[in-house]
Amino acid sequence: PVGQPKQRDTGVTARPATLSGKVLGLLSNGWRSFDLIAERYASVAQGRHEVRDVLMRQNPSAASATPKESMEDLIRGSDAVVVGVGH
Repeated sequence: PVGQPKQRDTGVTARPATLSGKVLGLLSNGWRSFDLIAERYASVAQGRHEVRDVLMRQNPSAASATPKESMEDLIRGSDAVVVGVGH
């Protein structure tokens, strides 16, 4: 291939000062090991960090992009998102 890649500096989204009262999104990237601990993450977030709700979404495969509708759900419905990676 020839050509130059497009550079997009979108910056970093500001992190919330606290998770208390917020909605936490959890996106599993399809690795079974993350699936095993996602519920524990949710429990700790709600118990220790007073997260109001947890929105879980599943990527069908670690080898493919997350479906657009799942991404849109997370963007609209979450204050912060953890993308799961596991081995």
